[in-house]
Amino acid sequence: MEGMADLLYLESGIERHYGFGDLTLGLQYADEDYSEGKAQVWGLRGEVGLPWGLSLSTAYNKTLSTHDMSADNFFGGGPYFSSSQNLTIAEAGPDGQALMATVSLDGAAGITGSYLEVAVLHIEGDGGIKADEVDTVVGYEAGEDLTFDLIYSDIKDRKESSNSFKNLRFFANYQF
Repeated sequence: MEGMADLLYLESGIERHYGFGDLTLGLQYADEDYSEGKAQVWGLRGEVGLPWGLSLSTAYNKTLSTHDMSADNFFGGGPYFSSSQNLTIAEAGPDGQALMATVSLDGAAGITGSYLEVAVLHIEGDGGIKADEVDTVVGYEAGEDLTFDLIYSDIKDRKESSNSFKNLRFFANYQF
């Protein structure tokens, strides 16, 4: 049908527990077939979680496209391993790639339920698209159903500096 899209999304992962902590590995694949072109997204993710609350992770996504199609965030916030607070592989454009590194610390303020996370994302794609994003999240879990997050994002467009911006957001999330 005209204007329709065929979407396939697959994700798998494995988690192993070792003496030093936990190791998690993930693979993902998306096939986005639109009437005007096609995009395939491949992804890899690895994370090491240490017993004292420190986690280190890295993620990579690559888009392969036909007819200059870029990836789409078809599930709403970007389902891809390398998605940050603002940028995703979709903003990298056709044949784009994204690399992300994250450091997380639970109990960061010495307060049970608090956490600190710093994530760095670099995207680039055909046409000279290059951008970086650094996200800092300070959060608190007030219970099983309530969390608070203060998120600061610094986005730098390496091609067009006037598109660079910063934002600060506060979220209170309640799960029903």
